[in-house]
Amino acid sequence: MQSTAEFRNITKLPKGEGFQLKFKANGEEFQPYAANISEAISKRNDYYLDNNYRPARLFKKFYTLDCLAPNVGIETKSGNPFHRWQVHSRTLETSTYSPKSYNDHDAAVEFTTKWIASHNAIAAVYNGRREEMFLQWIEQEAKHGTPYIDVEFDAELWRRSARLLFGTNIPEYFVEDNERSPIWVPNTQHVFTAKEMGYGKGKESNFRSKKIATGFTAAIGKFNSGYGGYFRPGFAVSGGTTGYKWKFFRISEQKPFLKAYLEAVDYYVFIHALSKKEKEQLYSKCPPRDIFYLDYKRRYDQGEDISIIEILDMLDLDDFNLNNIKP
Repeated sequence: MQSTAEFRNITKLPKGEGFQLKFKANGEEFQPYAANISEAISKRNDYYLDNNYRPARLFKKFYTLDCLAPNVGIETKSGNPFHRWQVHSRTLETSTYSPKSYNDHDAAVEFTTKWIASHNAIAAVYNGRREEMFLQWIEQEAKHGTPYIDVEFDAELWRRSARLLFGTNIPEYFVEDNERSPIWVPNTQHVFTAKEMGYGKGKESNFRSKKIATGFTAAIGKFNSGYGGYFRPGFAVSGGTTGYKWKFFRISEQKPFLKAYLEAVDYYVFIHALSKKEKEQLYSKCPPRDIFYLDYKRRYDQGEDISIIEILDMLDLDDFNLNNIKP
Protein backbone atom coordinates (compact mmCIF):
# COMPACT_ATOMS: atom_id res chain seq x y z
CA MET A 1 0.00 0.00 0.00
CA GLN A 2 1.36 3.39 -0.99
CA SER A 3 0.63 6.16 1.50
CA THR A 4 -1.37 9.14 0.35
CA ALA A 5 -0.04 12.68 0.64
CA GLU A 6 -2.76 13.93 2.98
CA PHE A 7 -5.31 12.86 5.56
CA ARG A 8 -8.77 12.19 4.14
CA ASN A 9 -11.57 14.56 5.21
CA ILE A 10 -9.10 16.71 7.17
CA THR A 11 -7.96 20.20 6.08
CA LYS A 12 -5.12 22.12 7.71
CA LEU A 13 -6.11 25.72 8.42
CA PRO A 14 -3.73 28.53 7.40
CA LYS A 15 -1.20 30.06 9.78
CA GLY A 16 -1.17 27.01 12.06
CA GLU A 17 -4.70 27.65 13.31
CA GLY A 18 -5.58 23.99 13.70
CA PHE A 19 -7.56 21.59 11.52
CA GLN A 20 -11.06 21.40 10.10
CA LEU A 21 -12.93 18.20 9.32
CA LYS A 22 -15.07 18.21 6.18
CA PHE A 23 -17.94 15.78 5.65
CA LYS A 24 -20.95 16.06 3.39
CA ALA A 25 -23.84 13.60 3.55
CA ASN A 26 -27.42 13.87 2.30
CA GLY A 27 -26.77 17.46 1.19
CA GLU A 28 -25.66 18.54 4.67
CA GLU A 29 -22.13 19.58 5.64
CA PHE A 30 -20.41 18.76 8.92
CA GLN A 31 -17.19 20.68 9.56
CA PRO A 32 -16.00 20.46 13.18
CA TYR A 33 -12.73 22.04 14.35
CA ALA A 34 -9.74 20.29 15.95
CA ALA A 35 -6.76 21.96 17.62
CA ASN A 36 -4.19 19.38 16.51
CA ILE A 37 -3.85 16.46 14.10
CA SER A 38 -4.30 13.83 16.79
CA GLU A 39 -7.64 15.32 17.84
CA ALA A 40 -8.65 15.71 14.18
CA ILE A 41 -7.95 12.05 13.40
CA SER A 42 -9.79 10.91 16.52
CA LYS A 43 -12.89 13.01 15.73
CA ARG A 44 -12.82 11.97 12.08
CA ASN A 45 -12.52 8.26 12.91
CA ASP A 46 -15.43 8.51 15.35
CA TYR A 47 -17.51 10.12 12.60
CA TYR A 48 -16.49 7.39 10.12
CA LEU A 49 -17.60 4.64 12.49
CA ASP A 50 -20.65 6.25 14.11
CA ASN A 51 -22.16 7.43 10.81
CA ASN A 52 -20.89 4.65 8.54
CA TYR A 53 -19.21 7.35 6.45
CA ARG A 54 -16.44 6.42 3.99
CA PRO A 55 -14.16 8.57 1.80
CA ALA A 56 -15.18 8.99 -1.84
CA ARG A 57 -13.81 6.43 -4.33
CA LEU A 58 -12.90 3.90 -1.62
CA PHE A 59 -15.32 1.34 -3.13
CA LYS A 60 -16.21 0.27 -6.66
CA LYS A 61 -19.75 1.19 -7.70
CA PHE A 62 -22.48 -1.36 -8.34
CA TYR A 63 -24.06 -1.04 -11.77
CA THR A 64 -27.74 -1.19 -12.69
CA LEU A 65 -29.52 -1.16 -16.06
CA ASP A 66 -28.94 2.61 -16.04
CA CYS A 67 -25.57 1.82 -17.64
CA LEU A 68 -27.52 0.91 -20.79
CA ALA A 69 -28.28 4.09 -22.75
CA PRO A 70 -29.72 4.96 -26.17
CA ASN A 71 -27.22 6.20 -28.75
CA VAL A 72 -28.93 8.32 -31.40
CA GLY A 73 -27.19 10.16 -34.23
CA ILE A 74 -26.46 10.50 -37.96
CA GLU A 75 -24.15 8.19 -39.89
CA THR A 76 -21.12 10.14 -41.10
CA LYS A 77 -20.91 8.55 -44.55
CA SER A 78 -24.54 7.86 -45.46
CA GLY A 79 -26.22 10.66 -43.56
CA ASN A 80 -28.85 8.21 -42.36
CA PRO A 81 -30.12 8.44 -38.78
CA PHE A 82 -29.28 5.58 -36.40
CA HIS A 83 -30.65 4.44 -33.07
CA ARG A 84 -28.42 2.03 -31.18
CA TRP A 85 -28.02 0.93 -27.57
CA GLN A 86 -24.71 1.39 -25.76
CA VAL A 87 -23.64 -0.48 -22.65
CA HIS A 88 -21.13 1.36 -20.50
CA SER A 89 -19.50 -1.91 -19.51
CA ARG A 90 -16.11 -2.78 -18.05
CA THR A 91 -13.97 -5.89 -18.39
CA LEU A 92 -14.08 -8.28 -15.44
CA GLU A 93 -10.36 -8.90 -14.96
CA THR A 94 -9.16 -5.29 -14.86
CA SER A 95 -12.38 -3.20 -14.65
CA THR A 96 -11.19 -1.33 -17.75
CA TYR A 97 -13.90 0.71 -19.50
CA SER A 98 -14.97 -1.27 -22.57
CA PRO A 99 -18.38 -0.21 -23.94
CA LYS A 100 -20.53 -2.43 -26.15
CA SER A 101 -22.98 -1.27 -28.82
CA TYR A 102 -26.11 -3.09 -30.01
CA ASN A 103 -28.70 -2.41 -32.68
CA ASP A 104 -31.24 -4.63 -30.91
CA HIS A 105 -32.57 -3.52 -27.52
CA ASP A 106 -33.35 -7.04 -26.24
CA ALA A 107 -29.83 -8.24 -27.07
CA ALA A 108 -28.40 -5.24 -25.26
CA VAL A 109 -30.50 -5.95 -22.16
CA GLU A 110 -29.49 -9.62 -22.15
CA PHE A 111 -25.78 -8.75 -22.31
CA THR A 112 -26.10 -5.99 -19.71
CA THR A 113 -27.97 -8.17 -17.22
CA LYS A 114 -25.36 -10.93 -17.38
CA TRP A 115 -22.46 -8.51 -17.21
CA ILE A 116 -23.92 -6.61 -14.24
CA ALA A 117 -24.37 -9.82 -12.24
CA SER A 118 -20.72 -10.79 -12.75
CA HIS A 119 -19.24 -7.32 -12.30
CA ASN A 120 -21.24 -6.59 -9.15
CA ALA A 121 -20.28 -9.96 -7.66
CA ILE A 122 -16.59 -9.05 -8.04
CA ALA A 123 -17.27 -5.56 -6.69
CA ALA A 124 -18.87 -7.05 -3.56
CA VAL A 125 -15.75 -9.11 -2.83
CA TYR A 126 -13.45 -6.17 -3.66
CA ASN A 127 -15.42 -3.73 -1.50
CA GLY A 128 -15.49 -6.15 1.43
CA ARG A 129 -11.70 -6.39 1.39
CA ARG A 130 -11.36 -2.62 1.00
CA GLU A 131 -13.56 -2.15 4.07
CA GLU A 132 -11.24 -4.43 6.07
CA MET A 133 -8.22 -2.47 4.83
CA PHE A 134 -9.91 0.86 5.59
CA LEU A 135 -10.55 -0.10 9.21
CA GLN A 136 -6.88 -1.03 9.56
CA TRP A 137 -5.78 2.21 7.90
CA ILE A 138 -7.71 4.50 10.25
CA GLU A 139 -6.22 2.65 13.23
CA GLN A 140 -2.74 3.13 11.79
CA GLU A 141 -3.34 6.82 11.20
CA ALA A 142 -4.47 7.26 14.80
CA LYS A 143 -1.45 5.34 16.08
CA HIS A 144 1.28 6.83 13.88
CA GLY A 145 -0.12 10.20 12.81
CA THR A 146 0.79 9.35 9.21
CA PRO A 147 -1.59 9.13 6.21
CA TYR A 148 -2.50 5.55 5.25
CA ILE A 149 -5.90 5.74 3.54
CA ASP A 150 -5.54 5.11 -0.18
CA VAL A 151 -8.72 5.51 -2.22
CA GLU A 152 -7.12 4.91 -5.63
CA PHE A 153 -8.36 1.84 -7.50
CA ASP A 154 -6.38 -1.26 -6.48
CA ALA A 155 -6.06 -3.20 -9.74
CA GLU A 156 -4.33 -6.19 -8.16
CA LEU A 157 -6.97 -6.53 -5.43
CA TRP A 158 -9.68 -6.37 -8.10
CA ARG A 159 -7.94 -9.14 -10.09
CA ARG A 160 -7.64 -11.32 -6.97
CA SER A 161 -11.34 -10.73 -6.22
CA ALA A 162 -12.25 -11.82 -9.74
CA ARG A 163 -10.13 -14.96 -9.39
CA LEU A 164 -12.01 -15.91 -6.22
CA LEU A 165 -15.19 -16.13 -8.27
CA PHE A 166 -13.96 -17.33 -11.65
CA GLY A 167 -10.60 -19.01 -11.01
CA THR A 168 -7.62 -18.14 -13.21
CA ASN A 169 -9.61 -18.13 -16.46
CA ILE A 170 -11.52 -14.88 -15.98
CA PRO A 171 -13.98 -14.16 -18.80
CA GLU A 172 -14.12 -10.76 -20.48
CA TYR A 173 -17.68 -9.90 -19.45
CA PHE A 174 -19.45 -13.01 -18.08
CA VAL A 175 -19.48 -16.79 -18.31
CA GLU A 176 -21.83 -18.34 -20.83
CA ASP A 177 -22.12 -21.44 -18.64
CA ASN A 178 -24.70 -20.44 -16.03
CA GLU A 179 -23.35 -22.99 -13.56
CA ARG A 180 -20.10 -21.02 -13.27
CA SER A 181 -21.69 -17.62 -13.21
CA PRO A 182 -21.68 -16.08 -9.71
CA ILE A 183 -25.24 -15.61 -8.53
CA TRP A 184 -24.55 -14.80 -4.89
CA VAL A 185 -21.78 -13.38 -2.72
CA PRO A 186 -21.90 -12.91 1.05
CA ASN A 187 -22.59 -9.34 2.15
CA THR A 188 -21.33 -10.17 5.63
CA GLN A 189 -18.53 -12.44 6.71
CA HIS A 190 -18.73 -14.45 9.92
CA VAL A 191 -15.46 -14.35 11.90
CA PHE A 192 -14.95 -17.81 13.35
CA THR A 193 -13.44 -18.15 16.82
CA ALA A 194 -11.06 -20.96 17.71
CA LYS A 195 -13.84 -22.46 19.85
CA GLU A 196 -16.30 -22.47 16.95
CA MET A 197 -13.73 -24.20 14.77
CA GLY A 198 -13.24 -26.99 17.30
CA TYR A 199 -9.69 -26.06 18.26
CA GLY A 200 -8.43 -28.14 21.15
CA LYS A 201 -11.04 -30.88 20.96
CA GLY A 202 -9.66 -34.32 21.65
CA LYS A 203 -11.84 -36.34 19.30
CA GLU A 204 -12.82 -35.20 15.86
CA SER A 205 -13.83 -36.74 12.55
CA ASN A 206 -11.47 -37.37 9.64
CA PHE A 207 -12.34 -33.90 8.44
CA ARG A 208 -11.20 -32.10 11.57
CA SER A 209 -11.28 -28.41 10.75
CA LYS A 210 -13.83 -26.56 11.16
CA LYS A 211 -17.48 -26.79 11.89
CA ILE A 212 -19.83 -24.53 9.92
CA ALA A 213 -22.93 -26.54 10.88
CA THR A 214 -23.55 -30.04 12.19
CA GLY A 215 -22.17 -32.38 9.55
CA PHE A 216 -20.72 -29.48 7.52
CA THR A 217 -17.04 -28.63 7.95
CA ALA A 218 -14.26 -26.75 6.23
CA ALA A 219 -11.31 -29.13 5.95
CA ILE A 220 -8.14 -30.15 4.20
CA GLY A 221 -8.70 -33.59 2.74
CA LYS A 222 -5.98 -36.11 1.91
CA PHE A 223 -6.30 -37.96 -1.39
CA ASN A 224 -4.35 -40.75 -3.06
CA SER A 225 -3.02 -40.89 -6.61
CA GLY A 226 -0.56 -42.99 -8.56
CA TYR A 227 2.15 -40.56 -7.50
CA GLY A 228 1.36 -40.66 -3.77
CA GLY A 229 -0.89 -38.65 -1.51
CA TYR A 230 -1.86 -35.02 -1.97
CA PHE A 231 -3.93 -32.49 -0.02
CA ARG A 232 -6.78 -30.19 -1.04
CA PRO A 233 -8.85 -27.70 0.98
CA GLY A 234 -12.61 -27.89 0.63
CA PHE A 235 -15.93 -28.46 2.36
CA ALA A 236 -17.11 -31.81 3.68
CA VAL A 237 -20.81 -32.60 4.09
CA SER A 238 -21.95 -35.78 5.82
CA GLY A 239 -24.91 -37.97 4.86
CA GLY A 240 -26.92 -37.91 1.68
CA THR A 241 -27.44 -40.58 -0.92
CA THR A 242 -23.96 -40.71 -2.46
CA GLY A 243 -23.07 -43.99 -0.76
CA TYR A 244 -20.26 -42.28 1.15
CA LYS A 245 -20.18 -41.02 4.71
CA TRP A 246 -18.85 -37.65 3.53
CA LYS A 247 -19.09 -35.76 0.26
CA PHE A 248 -16.12 -33.46 -0.28
CA PHE A 249 -16.29 -30.28 -2.38
CA ARG A 250 -12.69 -29.54 -3.36
CA ILE A 251 -11.37 -26.04 -3.94
CA SER A 252 -9.37 -25.78 -7.14
CA GLU A 253 -8.51 -23.38 -9.95
CA GLN A 254 -11.61 -24.59 -11.78
CA LYS A 255 -13.77 -24.40 -8.65
CA PRO A 256 -12.59 -21.47 -6.50
CA PHE A 257 -13.38 -21.00 -2.83
CA LEU A 258 -16.75 -19.30 -3.08
CA LYS A 259 -18.14 -21.64 -5.75
CA ALA A 260 -17.10 -24.70 -3.72
CA TYR A 261 -18.81 -23.23 -0.64
CA LEU A 262 -22.03 -22.50 -2.53
CA GLU A 263 -22.14 -26.04 -3.92
CA ALA A 264 -21.58 -27.49 -0.45
CA VAL A 265 -24.37 -25.32 0.99
CA ASP A 266 -26.77 -26.34 -1.78
CA TYR A 267 -26.02 -30.03 -1.17
CA TYR A 268 -26.36 -29.67 2.63
CA VAL A 269 -29.68 -27.85 2.22
CA PHE A 270 -30.94 -30.54 -0.15
CA ILE A 271 -30.10 -33.57 1.99
CA HIS A 272 -31.46 -31.93 5.16
CA ALA A 273 -34.53 -30.38 3.46
CA LEU A 274 -33.79 -26.96 4.95
CA SER A 275 -35.91 -23.87 4.45
CA LYS A 276 -34.96 -20.83 2.37
CA LYS A 277 -34.30 -18.90 5.57
CA GLU A 278 -31.98 -21.63 6.89
CA LYS A 279 -30.17 -21.62 3.55
CA GLU A 280 -29.64 -17.85 3.81
CA GLN A 281 -28.24 -18.34 7.32
CA LEU A 282 -25.68 -20.78 5.95
CA TYR A 283 -24.81 -18.32 3.20
CA SER A 284 -24.11 -15.64 5.81
CA LYS A 285 -21.76 -18.02 7.64
CA CYS A 286 -19.40 -18.24 4.67
CA PRO A 287 -16.08 -18.51 6.57
CA PRO A 288 -12.85 -16.65 5.86
CA ARG A 289 -10.37 -18.73 3.86
CA ASP A 290 -8.10 -18.68 6.92
CA ILE A 291 -10.41 -21.26 8.49
CA PHE A 292 -8.16 -23.93 6.94
CA TYR A 293 -5.12 -22.86 8.97
CA LEU A 294 -5.76 -25.10 11.97
CA ASP A 295 -6.27 -28.17 9.79
CA TYR A 296 -3.05 -27.37 7.94
CA LYS A 297 -1.15 -26.92 11.23
CA ARG A 298 -2.52 -30.17 12.64
CA ARG A 299 -1.35 -32.15 9.62
CA TYR A 300 2.01 -30.38 9.56
CA ASP A 301 2.59 -31.02 13.29
CA GLN A 302 1.82 -34.70 12.75
CA GLY A 303 4.62 -34.89 10.18
CA GLU A 304 2.46 -35.01 7.05
CA ASP A 305 4.22 -33.99 3.83
CA ILE A 306 1.87 -31.07 3.25
CA SER A 307 2.86 -27.95 1.31
CA ILE A 308 1.65 -24.63 2.69
CA ILE A 309 2.41 -23.02 -0.68
CA GLU A 310 0.10 -25.44 -2.47
CA ILE A 311 -2.71 -24.93 0.05
CA LEU A 312 -2.39 -21.14 -0.08
CA ASP A 313 -2.36 -21.23 -3.87
CA MET A 314 -5.63 -23.19 -3.94
CA LEU A 315 -7.12 -20.56 -1.60
CA ASP A 316 -5.63 -17.65 -3.56
CA LEU A 317 -3.88 -16.39 -0.42
CA ASP A 318 -0.34 -15.14 0.22
CA ASP A 319 -0.56 -16.11 3.88
CA PHE A 320 -3.10 -16.92 6.59
CA ASN A 321 -4.51 -13.94 8.49
CA LEU A 322 -4.61 -15.36 12.00
CA ASN A 323 -6.72 -12.42 13.20
CA ASN A 324 -9.65 -14.31 11.67
CA ILE A 325 -9.23 -17.18 14.14
CA LYS A 326 -8.65 -15.39 17.42
CA PRO A 327 -10.13 -17.14 20.48
